[in-house]
Amino acid sequence: MGIPASASAWMFNRLLAGLFVAHSVGIVHGAIVPCNLLINTELHNGRIIDWCYSAKAGSKIKAIVPKYKVFYPKEVFNKTSSFAVDISMAARSIKWLLMGNQKTPPQINGFLDYCIFFFLFHI
Repeated sequence: MGIPASASAWMFNRLLAGLFVAHSVGIVHGAIVPCNLLINTELHNGRIIDWCYSAKAGSKIKAIVPKYKVFYPKEVFNKTSSFAVDISMAARSIKWLLMGNQKTPPQINGFLDYCIFFFLFHI
């Protein structure tokens, strides 16, 4: 159960690269949750899907995925969206995908925790 820990680094890197492109034009996805990630571990590629509710940075997030409500920082419901929301949620999603892997290196877990909590202070 879970994805291989060796895949998590490239997966998170690909997520951040995709988010960088969106963020560079002022777009926040607002729903980086496992069901919106298509990942192919054999080909080392992935896609972020369901951009229909993405928003301009600084506006309210238009919708949430009810099944993954716990992935959303609580600040999202009280403030406007920011790039930090996407980064925090991407880290939460990768961490959740790794959950079944008991041999996840502590460096990976530590880095993902840093991304989750550091960026919450920048929302």
